[in-house]
Amino acid sequence: MKQFFLPPTGGAFKANLHCHSTVSDGRLTVEEIRAQYKKHGYSIVAFTDHDVLLSHEDLNEPGTFLALNGYEMEVNEQGFTGLKSGDLTFGSSKTAHMCLIALEPDNLTQVCYNKDKYIWGNAKAFIPQLKFDRDDYERSTPTRASPR
Repeated sequence: MKQFFLPPTGGAFKANLHCHSTVSDGRLTVEEIRAQYKKHGYSIVAFTDHDVLLSHEDLNEPGTFLALNGYEMEVNEQGFTGLKSGDLTFGSSKTAHMCLIALEPDNLTQVCYNKDKYIWGNAKAFIPQLKFDRDDYERSTPTRASPR
C-alpha cells in the first residue's frame, strides 16, 4: 500500500531548503534549478550557495513558485588558514555546515563573513553584489587547549 508523507491532493507545499547553483559550486544555474524542481512538483526552493546571500526574487512566480534567499556558512575545526579561494579541500578537519535562510526577502545582509576569504567556486564574481554586516569581520581560528 502506497503511503504519502504529504497529502497527494494538495494542502501542503513540496520544498527543498538547501541547494547550490553555479553561483558557488553547483552544476545548474538558478533558473535551471527552478525549472527542474518545478518539473518534479516543488513549489519552494531555498537557494543556499556557499557564503553568498543574493536576492532570487526574480525567480518567484506568484501562486506557483517561491525562491527563498539564503546561504550556507561553514565553520572548520582547523580554521581556514591556508584555504585558498576556490579550494574545496578540507582534508581531515571537522566541518559544520549551517544553512541560513532570510525570513524577509529584502534581508540580504551577510553575517559572519569576510569578503576576502571563504570564497567557493564561482562566488568571487558576486562579491560586489553582497551586503556585509561589517567590513572588518574575521572568523577566528579556534585554538585548542593544551592537554594536561
